[in-house]
Amino acid sequence: MPVFVFEGMEGGNAAALADRARASTNPLAHFLAIPNVDHFSVLAPMNELIAETLVSGKGDLSKLAFTQDEVNLIFGR
Repeated sequence: MPVFVFEGMEGGNAAALADRARASTNPLAHFLAIPNVDHFSVLAPMNELIAETLVSGKGDLSKLAFTQDEVNLIFGR
Protein backbone atom coordinates (compact mmCIF):
# COMPACT_ATOMS: atom_id res chain seq x y z
CA MET A 1 0.00 0.00 0.00
CA PRO A 2 1.20 3.52 -0.67
CA VAL A 3 2.31 5.78 2.17
CA PHE A 4 1.93 9.55 2.00
CA VAL A 5 3.79 12.14 4.02
CA PHE A 6 2.34 15.65 3.79
CA GLU A 7 4.18 18.56 5.38
CA GLY A 8 3.75 22.32 5.43
CA MET A 9 6.76 24.24 4.19
CA GLU A 10 6.56 27.06 6.73
CA GLY A 11 8.89 26.09 9.55
CA GLY A 12 8.60 22.81 11.38
CA ASN A 13 9.69 19.68 9.56
CA ALA A 14 10.11 20.93 5.98
CA ALA A 15 13.83 20.12 5.92
CA ALA A 16 13.22 16.65 7.37
CA LEU A 17 10.62 15.96 4.69
CA ALA A 18 13.13 16.78 1.95
CA ASP A 19 15.75 14.59 3.63
CA ARG A 20 13.34 11.64 3.89
CA ALA A 21 12.25 12.04 0.28
CA ARG A 22 15.87 11.99 -0.94
CA ALA A 23 16.74 8.99 1.24
CA SER A 24 13.70 6.90 0.34
CA THR A 25 14.08 4.12 -2.20
CA ASN A 26 10.54 2.89 -1.68
CA PRO A 27 8.39 3.58 -4.76
CA LEU A 28 5.28 3.43 -2.57
CA ALA A 29 6.45 6.28 -0.31
CA HIS A 30 5.28 9.71 -1.46
CA PHE A 31 6.41 12.98 0.08
CA LEU A 32 4.44 16.14 -0.66
CA ALA A 33 5.44 19.59 0.56
CA ILE A 34 2.70 22.19 0.77
CA PRO A 35 3.76 25.85 0.50
CA ASN A 36 2.51 28.63 2.77
CA VAL A 37 1.18 26.36 5.54
CA ASP A 38 2.87 24.91 8.58
CA HIS A 39 3.05 21.49 10.18
CA PHE A 40 -0.27 21.97 11.98
CA SER A 41 -2.37 23.92 9.46
CA VAL A 42 -1.86 21.19 6.87
CA LEU A 43 -3.53 18.52 9.02
CA ALA A 44 -7.28 19.21 8.89
CA PRO A 45 -7.51 19.92 5.12
CA MET A 46 -5.39 16.88 4.25
CA ASN A 47 -7.37 14.63 6.62
CA GLU A 48 -10.54 15.79 4.88
CA LEU A 49 -9.13 15.06 1.41
CA ILE A 50 -7.92 11.61 2.46
CA ALA A 51 -11.26 10.77 4.11
CA GLU A 52 -13.26 11.96 1.08
CA THR A 53 -11.06 9.93 -1.23
CA LEU A 54 -11.39 6.77 0.85
CA VAL A 55 -15.15 7.11 1.34
CA SER A 56 -15.76 7.79 -2.35
CA GLY A 57 -14.48 4.31 -3.18
CA LYS A 58 -12.48 5.57 -6.14
CA GLY A 59 -10.91 2.28 -7.11
CA ASP A 60 -8.18 0.10 -5.71
CA LEU A 61 -6.64 1.50 -2.50
CA SER A 62 -3.26 0.06 -3.46
CA LYS A 63 -3.29 2.59 -6.32
CA LEU A 64 -4.29 5.52 -4.12
CA ALA A 65 -2.56 8.72 -5.24
CA PHE A 66 -2.49 12.40 -4.43
CA THR A 67 -0.71 14.79 -6.77
CA GLN A 68 1.13 17.95 -5.78
CA ASP A 69 -1.31 19.94 -7.92
CA GLU A 70 -4.32 18.35 -6.20
CA VAL A 71 -2.90 19.11 -2.78
CA ASN A 72 -1.96 22.68 -3.73
CA LEU A 73 -5.54 23.32 -4.91
CA ILE A 74 -6.89 22.60 -1.43
CA PHE A 75 -4.74 25.40 -0.06
CA GLY A 76 -5.47 27.82 -2.90
CA ARG A 77 -2.02 27.51 -4.46
